[in-house]
Amino acid sequence: MIRILCDSSSDYSIEEADNLGIGIVPMHITFDDGEYLDQVTLSFDKFYEKLEKSNNLPKTSQINPFSWEEKINQYPDDEILIITISSVLSGTYKSACIAIQDHPNCRVVDSLNVTAGVKLLVDR
Repeated sequence: MIRILCDSSSDYSIEEADNLGIGIVPMHITFDDGEYLDQVTLSFDKFYEKLEKSNNLPKTSQINPFSWEEKINQYPDDEILIITISSVLSGTYKSACIAIQDHPNCRVVDSLNVTAGVKLLVDR
């Protein structure tokens, strides 16, 4: 089976991704009051609520290789295609490339996009 993985910048809800068989690796989002995992400890609604109330824009940090490898290991029998947020904006692509070094069944695609652009590529 071919499995697609992407980061949470793709704007799939966890439920939507699960229904489509897509694996999502959450990005870390930092607001003034702390750090959250996108869609795990911070829902879409809470994100926008915090964004509206915050004096500062949130920051994201790249997904580390370990997080990618944890997700890859959930699908040991699948061929895996990882589609990431643009490498121009995040080190997430590079982390995914590091994570697949011991996984010959995996490939990584730099979407050169964010949000809707990533989602369109995954849908395609």
